[in-house]
Amino acid sequence: MVADYAAYHNELNDNGLDKYQSMDSETLDNVLLTWERCDPWPTPTKLLAKQYDMKPVDLSFPGSGNKQIFNKLSDYVINNHSKIGLVVACWSSFTRIDFETRRRMIPHNDYQSIVFHSYDKQASLHLMTERIQEIWSILYDDGYIFPERDIADFYRFSYLLDNLCSSHDIECVQCASIVTWPYDNKFVAKFIGNPMMEKINHINFWGWPILYELGGKPLFDSEKMELRISKQDGHPNAAGHQFMANRLIEFIDSRGIL
Repeated sequence: MVADYAAYHNELNDNGLDKYQSMDSETLDNVLLTWERCDPWPTPTKLLAKQYDMKPVDLSFPGSGNKQIFNKLSDYVINNHSKIGLVVACWSSFTRIDFETRRRMIPHNDYQSIVFHSYDKQASLHLMTERIQEIWSILYDDGYIFPERDIADFYRFSYLLDNLCSSHDIECVQCASIVTWPYDNKFVAKFIGNPMMEKINHINFWGWPILYELGGKPLFDSEKMELRISKQDGHPNAAGHQFMANRLIEFIDSRGIL
């Protein structure tokens, strides 16, 4: 949601891969779209860097899960901490699996992600390609996909990143970039019941506790169509990216983080 989505699809378009799957926001049906090339718009990373007179370093990538986000951010902090003034982590939805790969199936990325939308097998399979369905089914049937793991990983990543930044005197702001589906009461209970919950830095976490059911919210939660690419592609457009950046700027300023 905060990645350079337009530049990513422009590159796929240049390589003849202009067809992509998305989901109609009204019917929730999977649809096949054709990307129309456009000038990329400023991402929240660039907008924040401009606001605070910093150099933007954007590690985000479309489709990322929380493992990929944590790995990229922590690696960058460890190797470049003396040059960093602010880290902003925009966590993904829980239902994404990241695999590090040597095949580079996607341009400029060493990860392959499986994006599923529910812990219910039939509901998730509805929105997957045949090839991904097969991989996902094996993982699901053998017990590798379950909410407790994804919740625990989120807490680990958030806690470790905050402490890593703190150890190098780097300000760290966190948020959930998107929560794609409502979670049932069992999931919410597992989220609340995790012993790591109170260890999270609530002060610098925008929208905490992230789940609507608990009064939290993700960074991009607007239903306004003027902030989205289309009703079939709910990713933010230029105005949507500015909307997210404004929220973070207001939060950073109000908390006196910078």
